[in-house]
Amino acid sequence: NSITVFPAIPVEWERQGVAFSNLAAKGEILVSGEFKPKQVRVTLENRSDRNCARNLRVRLPKGTTSVRHPQPGLRVEDGWAVLPATQLPANGKIAFTFAP
Repeated sequence: NSITVFPAIPVEWERQGVAFSNLAAKGEILVSGEFKPKQVRVTLENRSDRNCARNLRVRLPKGTTSVRHPQPGLRVEDGWAVLPATQLPANGKIAFTFAP
């Protein structure tokens, strides 16, 4: 019931940036992400016809202790953005931007 985005990034990729699109996660969820030195973006797309919830953990740029415009329930812990019980509507898409 958890999705972890960018669990390990080589230092060079962290400096240059890295992205991926439509990685399949359990429960018919597609995950896309973009990691840049000043911002991380994550999109979750629920392809099923049922609402669901997932705990979301996203690696943040090194040294990040808080983010601008945090979503309700967001915690920043040891370089991670943690959003518990993120609601994904049936056949819906949600996007998050985490910027220090």
